[in-house]
Amino acid sequence: MTRSRLSRLLWIGAAAILVVAALVAIAAVVGGNFSSTDGKILLTLGALLLAGATGFSGLSLLERKVVRGFGRLAIAVAGVGFVFIAVTIWTESESLARAAGTAAVTMVALLLAATNRLLVRNERFVPLWGATVAAVSMATALTIVAIWREDAGSGLGRAIAAFWILAVLGWFLVPVLQRLVKTTSDLPAERVLATLDGIDLVATTTQAESDVAVDTTAIARGEQLVLRRRPS
Repeated sequence: MTRSRLSRLLWIGAAAILVVAALVAIAAVVGGNFSSTDGKILLTLGALLLAGATGFSGLSLLERKVVRGFGRLAIAVAGVGFVFIAVTIWTESESLARAAGTAAVTMVALLLAATNRLLVRNERFVPLWGATVAAVSMATALTIVAIWREDAGSGLGRAIAAFWILAVLGWFLVPVLQRLVKTTSDLPAERVLATLDGIDLVATTTQAESDVAVDTTAIARGEQLVLRRRPS
């Protein structure tokens, strides 16, 4: 199965989860009886959606061939984390509650970090992504400490809030600043990439007419244009 097809299946699965969750909620509201089983179903679907989003973001990193180790970590944590959360929900195990909370927080952190890296289109913003990952890591670590401690304290709570705010700020700054910075400002108006029998393949940042008609709508996803000399 190709990655593009797998990605499509994951999106279809996410849509199906949302539809099922909505149907369960509507049935509970209309029926006037929201049972504990309904709550467990909704929580499980929410956990599945979070795990699916985290796993998909990791898969996208592998597909783009950037920070592959981070992508593999996101996929692994998504699978293990969902199992912990689902078992905790349906067994109502207090002994697993903290482990499930740790898994949920870790998945949220990996989802933020992975999607933020996917938003980076200009390499000059990679350091900003690194700073965001640092803030997310600190926020996650402090949150996990609070989960496992009996008394977190107000000081720890303020530190957790501060680092999560910094993490969210960094996540939003990457796409916003990329919109403000012209990524092609350092490039010439036109660049000749290749020449074949008097025909130039030109990269241009301005509107220009082409001497050779190319139907770009016929290019499928994953395909690329290649100049090739016919054999004599």
